Amino acid sequence: MQYLQNHDGNEKNKMKYKFIVFLYAYLRQVDLSLDRSRWTTIEELRNYYANQINPKMISDYICQDIECNITSSFYIEKQKTFLNRIKNYFLNIFGKNTFLSSEEICYCSDKLLALHKYLTCDFEIDKEEIERLRIEIAKFNYNIIASKLYSTDKNKAMFVEHFMQNENLETIEIRSFLKDLDLDHFIISS
Repeated sequence: MQYLQNHDGNEKNKMKYKFIVFLYAYLRQVDLSLDRSRWTTIEELRNYYANQINPKMISDYICQDIECNITSSFYIEKQKTFLNRIKNYFLNIFGKNTFLSSEEICYCSDKLLALHKYLTCDFEIDKEEIERLRIEIAKFNYNIIASKLYSTDKNKAMFVEHFMQNENLETIEIRSFLKDLDLDHFIISS
């Protein structure tokens, strides 16, 4: 990742566009899987993620050169301003907007680590806690990450595989979004 200092002092982190697409698809998979888990036990979700990409691996990857302060606050609504949406629109037209602020990366990492904690603990998790996490991940994904993608890539990610998916629908494996990224260490052998 490359780092650029913003005029307001926030560090911007340039990422490969294909990784941003993967991150969007992965967070969508998490959103859909947590949504479907409301009708089952957490144990079934844990079994599903035993054969999926570990959220801690994604967190470690995006934070590899950033020191995150988990106590720092981040407000998604602040990022959704009209001016930011216009800026993202033009960045997408004239080039790929593949920057995430350190604040955004740390927020995403925090949510992925929370998911990892839920998946690895040996006690039952409150369904309301899981739903809160799902909503936070969904808001971040659909308001921050989605604004950086081309429509074709967002549409492709809509078909990502997930927990308790309808078997009659044609889905795309999350691993296919890793193609050309040289991130083979994320792939879990089945």
